[in-house]
Amino acid sequence: MSKKEKKVKEKKEKVTTPEKEAQKSLIVRCVAALLCAVIVCISLNAAFGKIADAVKESESIVPVAGVVSGNNVSTDAPSTDTPADVPSDVPTDDPLTDVPADAPSDTPADTPSDAPSTDKPADKPADTAPKAPQGKEAIVAYFNNAANNAKKNAKSITKVKEENYQAGGINLGALGMFEGVVNGLIESNMGVNEEQSGRVATTAKDKNAVYHVENESWASKLTAADVKTATCTEKNGVYTITLTVADDDLAESYSHGTGHHGKAFSIVMPQTIKDNAGGAASLLKGLKVGYANGKIVATVDAKTGNITAATYDYVWKLHVDVFGGITAPFGLKTQYKFAW
Repeated sequence: MSKKEKKVKEKKEKVTTPEKEAQKSLIVRCVAALLCAVIVCISLNAAFGKIADAVKESESIVPVAGVVSGNNVSTDAPSTDTPADVPSDVPTDDPLTDVPADAPSDTPADTPSDAPSTDKPADKPADTAPKAPQGKEAIVAYFNNAANNAKKNAKSITKVKEENYQAGGINLGALGMFEGVVNGLIESNMGVNEEQSGRVATTAKDKNAVYHVENESWASKLTAADVKTATCTEKNGVYTITLTVADDDLAESYSHGTGHHGKAFSIVMPQTIKDNAGGAASLLKGLKVGYANGKIVATVDAKTGNITAATYDYVWKLHVDVFGGITAPFGLKTQYKFAW
């Protein structure tokens, strides 16, 4: 290679190197913009607040119990008074009635009867203690009642803590070389959401917004088919209910009340991500979301059936087709307490 050719080559490298660096920088910014859009959606209340007002709480009509009257005593029974025209001193032919009042009886008063007594001892109280629900179907139904009742009738619901976390490695497809940059970005946006933690809801609108499922008047529509395992244990008058929810595969569309997690969790929905993507919207080609590892642990007062505390934890997975396919799992954990 001549000196002239070497100089031409070096000149081309000097020109293309800045272009390559600029391209790399652009890709990093694109990934950062995409993940920032996703992170914005992790703050569910802020996201959902832009697309929906609080759903009006439906009012339940409580049927009135029948009234029992204690004064309707029948007076149609025949009288046992002696007829006025029958003299009281008229003797009768029945020998049983001729026995003197002070005559001893042939049968001892304390003679026990041979027939077994069917009377229940007065000092043995009936067993009225509540029974813990058993079996998946019964436990799920019991939890649904407790959670839905809390949204309508609890005096207050407090979101004690909301925490976001990275729930595993991110598949960056063709951008694997930027793993460190992306993980650093995500890590800086994970942790306790101070804005959401500590929120106290007392009105119907606020309770709908704070407690799962967000901005719905109901809290759970789970069925036995939506749940992998369900247990209920009792200790000192308190039930502890633990439910694990079946996984939902990646899909382009999910909404509240659909799939498995959508029936009890405030899921991050694909449309919500699109609505909040801003300048990163062009990167959301082939957007899909899935949900996994859903777990609910709730404590319930066995006597009243009122839920007193609950922890919700699940993982939602984001997938987009850009850059050869990017899949990222995020976790969302929320803790609640209830006052009655």
